[in-house]
Amino acid sequence: MTAVGLIVLLFQALLLAHGGLTTLGANTFSMAVVGPLVSYGIFRAFRKENGNNSVVVFLAAFFRRFNYLCSYSNPAIPSFS
Repeated sequence: MTAVGLIVLLFQALLLAHGGLTTLGANTFSMAVVGPLVSYGIFRAFRKENGNNSVVVFLAAFFRRFNYLCSYSNPAIPSFS
């Protein structure tokens, strides 16, 4: 999953000029490493408690997006953009 995320983010940085090469490491870590791990962890945790897969997938996607927003709005992480 990380390799696919890196390829997509590299394409995005080079051809679409979103973020650029200077943010490639941070984007890869937050979107291609931490994101899938958070989503999978939440999916596994709630799948045992709730039998409805639609609700579990929604919760995993919601908290993944919430994690993404928190990783970019953390005041402890300096932003140079």
